[in-house]
Amino acid sequence: MIVNFNNKIDDNHFNLSSSSVLRRLDRDEHSLLNHLLSIAHDSEFVDKVANIYQKYALLGNLRCGKWYNKSYDGYCYFKSTEGHYGQWNFSLTRTNLSVIDFILNAPRGERGVVIVDSTRRGKKFPDSFSRTIPIWCCVINRTLYNLKIKKDLLTITTSTTTSTSTSTTTTNILNQEDWETFSHPMWLSNSEVDQMTCIVNEYSQKLLLYSHILNLESYATKLDKPIKPLFINVDTIWIDNMNESPTTFYPIYLLSASDYRDNNRPFRAYIQGAGDDEENWSNKLSAQLFWTHKQDILGQPIDNVDRYCQELVKNNSSMDKTILFVTGSQDNPTIINIPNTLISISNSKTLNSDDLFNNYGLMINCSSIEYQMPIQIEEMKQRGLKFLSIQLKEGKKSKDGLHAKLQEAESEILNTLSQDRKILIHSLSGNGDLPNCMVILLVVLAKYFKILKVEGEEGEQVFIKMNDKLQQNKNITKFDISNLYLFIDKYCPQCLPPRTIRNNINSYLMK
Repeated sequence: MIVNFNNKIDDNHFNLSSSSVLRRLDRDEHSLLNHLLSIAHDSEFVDKVANIYQKYALLGNLRCGKWYNKSYDGYCYFKSTEGHYGQWNFSLTRTNLSVIDFILNAPRGERGVVIVDSTRRGKKFPDSFSRTIPIWCCVINRTLYNLKIKKDLLTITTSTTTSTSTSTTTTNILNQEDWETFSHPMWLSNSEVDQMTCIVNEYSQKLLLYSHILNLESYATKLDKPIKPLFINVDTIWIDNMNESPTTFYPIYLLSASDYRDNNRPFRAYIQGAGDDEENWSNKLSAQLFWTHKQDILGQPIDNVDRYCQELVKNNSSMDKTILFVTGSQDNPTIINIPNTLISISNSKTLNSDDLFNNYGLMINCSSIEYQMPIQIEEMKQRGLKFLSIQLKEGKKSKDGLHAKLQEAESEILNTLSQDRKILIHSLSGNGDLPNCMVILLVVLAKYFKILKVEGEEGEQVFIKMNDKLQQNKNITKFDISNLYLFIDKYCPQCLPPRTIRNNINSYLMK
């Protein structure tokens, strides 16, 4: 036998082949179907916990948490990146005070909330739970306690009258330690806790600077007990007496939805934290669309799931382009009115045409798509409603050409406000949020309105007022803009645009 040693095989051939196989296996394991099956499995665990704590409001932590339940009472947005080691942060543009509102309003009967989130493989809890929310709770508690001292809400005085005399007794009804304790998970190191405690003290002082904008004195009056984070995952769910109601604090139960245990995987391709980083796997399928069509999606043959979801997204996208006008005497319930501004925002696909034509002078489409409307633009003009389409791109891409589009919108808004007509800033967003509307709203309010303080029954409160003759504010500062972000966040939580867009807005306002 003659062997020809000159016919060499490229060493990279086998490496390329093996890496190609590994990529294919990884792609298959992280397929859309496996993400959705993992989410569906974890949602059953969420349902069990939610049933145990059914008297508490159920909130999804954006963005990952929104995938794990179809009927949340609301949402919050605590970012894991603000809990990463050495990057601990309390956001002063995303205060999440709506969580306190849910606690105070107790929509399910008890004061407290359950917040749902998840995390990728290797962790029991996301950093949003381990660090971000504990920091937030302590900052809120310490800030409100300081305001209680200011308003003299720490004691209660009772009078006792006898036939011969009257005596008064002053009782301290608040324990300072309860309000100032930093409640954190026990698995954090002492060194990290010490560093986080310094952050808490710093941000508590900063938050006090914005107390009038956020109406924190009202919260200090109403919240009679501190808030405290409690941690729930697959290990803790069956602990005895876990349904016992706390008496010295209002609970914020942090429910980590996914099973982190390698020896307890429900199926081979199970993905822990499957709802995370949806832009990498969902192919534009939204959580809302998944829950609406869950049975049909998971009932498809394996090879047809991606194709079926693509059709759902395509059909839903075409529907998202259509504005439906209804008639009647009622107002538009899906429109958010910003008090004292004549400006409203909405992302509803259904609008009351009678309300629009009777009360509004301008409707702005600031979403990334052209609308399909049964009422023609010319007909809208004839009935006194001007329509302007400036089409901001979604997300971080909306910064492209932003300044020119803002100038165009600003000109039309000023003209309409000068006629004392209302304005609707509208965006049909597939994500169900309003960041594009907020871009335009923030610019107009920052340039032509002022935030004023008044002393009310519950302490300092704020309202916004249009400048006389729509005079433009001069020398707008970052502090002014931050105040405005916080003011608007009260009316539309979790709707502020991304940081890159906010920076672009800042440069536009301060140029």
